[in-house]
Amino acid sequence: MNVTVVCEGFNRDSLLLQPWRRVYEISKRMGAKEGVSVTIISNGRSTSSNQEVIDGISIKRIDKLMLRSFIGGKKIKGLILETAPDVVIWYGTPFSAFYLNNIRTINEPIVWDFDMDLPNLTNLKAISVREFFHPDHRSLFIHLLTLMLPKLIIKNIANSTLISGIIVPSQCIKMSLVKIGVLPNKIEVISSTINKTDNMSLNKSERDVLRSKLDLSKEEFVMLYFGSPCTLRGTDTAILSMKKIVIANTNVKLILLSRRDLNDFSIKGKNLEDEERYLKNLVKKLNLERNVMIFPGLMEKSKLKEYLSVSDVVVLPFKFIFSEPPLAIFEAMLLGKTVIATNLGTISEILSNDRGILIKPNRPSELAKAVLSLKSGSRNSEINEKAMKFASTLPDWDAITENLLCFLFRVTQNH
Repeated sequence: MNVTVVCEGFNRDSLLLQPWRRVYEISKRMGAKEGVSVTIISNGRSTSSNQEVIDGISIKRIDKLMLRSFIGGKKIKGLILETAPDVVIWYGTPFSAFYLNNIRTINEPIVWDFDMDLPNLTNLKAISVREFFHPDHRSLFIHLLTLMLPKLIIKNIANSTLISGIIVPSQCIKMSLVKIGVLPNKIEVISSTINKTDNMSLNKSERDVLRSKLDLSKEEFVMLYFGSPCTLRGTDTAILSMKKIVIANTNVKLILLSRRDLNDFSIKGKNLEDEERYLKNLVKKLNLERNVMIFPGLMEKSKLKEYLSVSDVVVLPFKFIFSEPPLAIFEAMLLGKTVIATNLGTISEILSNDRGILIKPNRPSELAKAVLSLKSGSRNSEINEKAMKFASTLPDWDAITENLLCFLFRVTQNH
């Protein structure tokens, strides 16, 4: 079976980041199966060749992939047909409904892989004017376009003969589609996961030694954020919450591990540097230099695990989710950490049943209240235990790949 995946932004620099990590982990495992061949079609970059192989995955590139799909799709159709696909996975947002008709003449089964929930006008209230016009927030622009796209168009394309199947990462997103009239039997939930061998559990004495190594005292209550410095992920919310927290308790520290794009010389890398400067200026403006530490750049995984291990709570107060689900939540839960995050999309599903704490987006006061409650209360161990149990029972990438292949075989047989 020849599987062709159309996915914008897939390159060597993006393999560790969502949503490309999911595409990469599944594609390389499918390609390793006997009788399965995988080709990924992505957009070109000045540093990438038009054809290359990454871990056995054949990559073909085309300039301005999404634009070409939007204005007629002739070149993208030709490139897809060159791969002689038995099935095409189109990885994108609900806005893809606006131009998927342009590749109808491929005459092979097309599976639509949703990487985000349907847009919600209420959630946009949490986003500032500065964030709307930030040059790195292209996904937010797509979100706005999707919001203006009638749900009827998404439903009609999803239910049409053009789409043989739909993949979503959670039951939550499946129910959003069913709610607007998409046929439930066309939708398959294929979740994402993490590498569970990365677990690092420490006893109290080991934790104290590691805290000392990282210049943290035994007594400090440590809030940890890790990921992009982009404020759409709530980095500024975390800092603003500290202003309220230190009034009640000065023995709390917020650590932001600010991971930029792997290629710091890219346009995106420069934009994320601007975000870091914005956060540092905010810390200075609020006189929080003693309580907030920002570590810029790409941190080695072993160092990230160290900070995760010594933290008391992980805060991920997203205002907007670029790709579902955020794997950072799974990584924190696997280490038995209480996660405070926003009740958006799949996060609400992951942290339900007391596996974490949910707050509303862009509510520093709610975040502060939740942190102070954890610091003074006794719920931590119960939440931590439930979080770790949930994360430890997640399927691995091999099982997820098998589930997807079974779905693709059913799709091709029914086409």
